[in-house]
Amino acid sequence: MSTQISSKWLKLATFCMAFLLFLGNFVIQSWALGRQVLPGTDEGVYLYQAKLITQGYLPYKDFAMTSHVPFLMYLNAFVLNICNFDMFTYHLIYIAWVFFTIFPLFYTVLYFTRSRVASMFSIVLFSTFAQLVQWDAHFFAIRPASLPFFACFIYFFFVEKKEKLSQVFLSLFSFCLITNFLISLGFGITLFLYDYRKYKISIGERMKKYVRTCWVFVLLTCTYFGLVLLIPHNLSNLFAGQKDVFPFLPRLMSMVAEMPLDGPIFLFGGLGIIFCKKDDPLLSILSILTFLISMFASASFFNHYTAIIAVPFAIMGGIFINRILVILSFNRIKIAWVMKIAWICMIFFYVYIMVFSNLYATLITQTTPNIFQAITVLEKSPEPLFTLQPIYALYAHKNLVMYYNAADIRGLTLTGANLSDEEYHTILNKSNTVLLEPLADHLLPQEIKQEILQKYYLKYTNGTESVYIRKTIMKTSTP
Repeated sequence: MSTQISSKWLKLATFCMAFLLFLGNFVIQSWALGRQVLPGTDEGVYLYQAKLITQGYLPYKDFAMTSHVPFLMYLNAFVLNICNFDMFTYHLIYIAWVFFTIFPLFYTVLYFTRSRVASMFSIVLFSTFAQLVQWDAHFFAIRPASLPFFACFIYFFFVEKKEKLSQVFLSLFSFCLITNFLISLGFGITLFLYDYRKYKISIGERMKKYVRTCWVFVLLTCTYFGLVLLIPHNLSNLFAGQKDVFPFLPRLMSMVAEMPLDGPIFLFGGLGIIFCKKDDPLLSILSILTFLISMFASASFFNHYTAIIAVPFAIMGGIFINRILVILSFNRIKIAWVMKIAWICMIFFYVYIMVFSNLYATLITQTTPNIFQAITVLEKSPEPLFTLQPIYALYAHKNLVMYYNAADIRGLTLTGANLSDEEYHTILNKSNTVLLEPLADHLLPQEIKQEILQKYYLKYTNGTESVYIRKTIMKTSTP
């Protein structure tokens, strides 16, 4: 009886450890909410696409969704409706969702290592990976939003051995992004070949065993992508941003340039892949596949594409740390524990000096009061609004002028295109408020800027954002 009680207390203590790590991340990520908006992130594009879905519009057919599939936009539409499009509430839900990943990640490392120290360290790696946490863990992005599905797949596949349930999570992970689907497909093929080689069975026998579980993934993904392909203009959207190939070497140089900040997870995750590949070969293969596909599978490339490696590399990093602790434990001299503590302190200090100052600035001290001042003005301005950055409309609870690229005009820059002057002129004729900000200054033709100055009255400017109201409205509202 006492053994059972102590076991329950140990499980509770372990859960509390994971929960405290979750809570710490939640507090840090939500610290600047309501004081920070970053229009340069992709959040405004994705969330306004979700808003259009709530208004009955269909992706691809009625509005552009460049290079992405719509699964997460529909989930966002559901969540935004629940919280009545309150951005603060939405962000709290989103942060909780992203860092739910901590639980399956923690317990996966605990299963492989039986070490709570190694499990905690894997969460530290996850929580300090700049490409994941500096912006996209509290402002919506597709890759971070897909990580809970990825972590649950790994947990149920490797730990719980519930293959059909793991296939459900792998399918949901695949629904989020084309490159996620490629990662899933690549791992499925690798798993088939690995088992065939390991157990030396015939291909026919392996196929029978494989089909018993993989039919779940095949059925779900075929149904989902089949429905996507039924929507008009799907291919022109999905491949719009894949025309100009970003060369191989600049991708690597771009990643290397961020390496001091991203170094901890790449260093320890990479060491885990190298030194633990014999003990955990499938995890090592999954980590390598995730990295290679996130780096090279798409024609375009930005550093935040590598955020998808956060889960497998954090797991491999935790396994590697445990390997070192086990080696130190074989030392029978009295200073073995001192060596272990010193090793752990050195590792945590390395992570601290690499990431602390940058993450403290981006997550705690960085604020954007000028943007919120502009949003306050927009809240009192007449609809519809014309802006190239939909995030302003979301915070101000305003509808944009509806046209095909309303939510994603930035997607045109991926193809080197722009709207014609006539198209801009038509949009302006429907607009009662115009917001000019740095992207508009860069993208709008000079003739359109002149038309705005002629037909609109400057209501507010802070040097970066300028709000213009149609002059005819100003006249009719004047007593």
